[in-house]
Amino acid sequence: MKYWIKSNNVQDFRLDDWMQNHDEVPWRRTNIFEVGDIVFMYTSSPIRRLTYIFRVEALNVSTPAEMSHYWGDKRKAAMYSQYDLLKLIQRIPSDLKLGLDDLRRHGVNGNLQGGMSIGGHLLDYILCEIAPDSINSPAKPQSGLIQQNMNSEDGRQYWLFSWNEKDFLLHDYFRANQYIDWNNKHNNRLNVGDIVFLYSSHPESAIRYVTRVTRINVPISESIDDHAYALTSYMPRTYKYCTRLKFIKRVRSPKLDFHNLQLNGLNCSIRSPLKANKQLLNYILSVISDIE
Repeated sequence: MKYWIKSNNVQDFRLDDWMQNHDEVPWRRTNIFEVGDIVFMYTSSPIRRLTYIFRVEALNVSTPAEMSHYWGDKRKAAMYSQYDLLKLIQRIPSDLKLGLDDLRRHGVNGNLQGGMSIGGHLLDYILCEIAPDSINSPAKPQSGLIQQNMNSEDGRQYWLFSWNEKDFLLHDYFRANQYIDWNNKHNNRLNVGDIVFLYSSHPESAIRYVTRVTRINVPISESIDDHAYALTSYMPRTYKYCTRLKFIKRVRSPKLDFHNLQLNGLNCSIRSPLKANKQLLNYILSVISDIE
């Protein structure tokens, strides 16, 4: 299976309008796909970000007559004679950091035109943003075509946040405090009641705490003062809001180190915030079985 980025210009083809009534789209062939490949669709100006995830469903398909109504430039439509069928997996939420500038910082050179196969760091970054477990599940057209973000039957989402003990003395902090305010640029993706596993990137490289979200979008003016636990290399807060976490328990199991997490569903580095995919979550919960 390969991963691709394909580009669409809304002046050429009105993909959003098409997807309002369909869960698949015949796509003009400019690359050699194989059935099962994953395609991240990039919408050019003025949107300039990844907008859809598709799976290649079939090769060399015909195009329905109604498709001609969605072409803005009929001359370009006439240029293509071969099409492959792309099945929708999910729409990509606009709050994810998958705009052109974000993609350039992680491996894209120049503008995105036509199509390109991707791998390495760029692919890791995209998968971390979208929660890669969702790629293994088909879209549900009757539910808005958007993959639900819930990871478990209890309705909560489960996240991994990371910290470096060289920057902040979290162990000392939790010995004296029950709540902590955490920098999180994706506050609007968390909900009160979500569970956050705190991962020590250095020196332990392991999950060491379980916390619960008790408040979101806490203004910086109301945040808990934790400067006494910040070391000299720690950068001062420059964000407007944070997320309040409540300490639940400390965990010391060697089964939650980076190596074991990789063996059980983690397929990228841990950067805050990372939503746990189903395989990873099931493994963590099997080790930490008594979350309240």
